[in-house]
Amino acid sequence: MSTRAIVGYKRTDETIVGAWCWNDGYDIKNDLKRDFKSLLDVEFILEVGMFSTIYSKKEYEDFIEWSKAENIDISDKTFTSYGKSIIMQDKHHIGRKPVEYKDMKDVLEQDINVAYIFEEGEWKSYMNNETR
Repeated sequence: MSTRAIVGYKRTDETIVGAWCWNDGYDIKNDLKRDFKSLLDVEFILEVGMFSTIYSKKEYEDFIEWSKAENIDISDKTFTSYGKSIIMQDKHHIGRKPVEYKDMKDVLEQDINVAYIFEEGEWKSYMNNETR
C-alpha cells in the first residue's frame, strides 16, 4: 500500500508549493531533515517534481540488492542523488511539476496521508490537520 505525501514549502503569503510523493511518504522525514535544510535544498526536490520516495544511500543499496535478488525490473525508475539522499522516480512521474496550493487547508484536502512542509527554516509534518 502506498503512502501519498506532499513535500514542499510555505511562502510568506501562506501559499504552498509542493511535489507529490506517491509511494513511501511516511519514511522520508529523516531524509528531509538530514539533507534538505534550506529553501534552496527544498527547491531541488521541487525541480525534480513528482517522485516515488527518498532513500538514504543504505536504503537505496538495499533496494537495488532486493530487486536483483527478486529479479525485479527497475528500468522504469530513475534515481537522482542529493547529499546523502537518493530521490527515486517512476518514469511516469518524470515531467510532472510541483503544484501551488492556496493555503495549508488546500494541501490537507488533497488525497494524501501526510504533508511535509518547510516553513520558517524547519520541516513540519501535517497529518489530519495536526502539526507534528
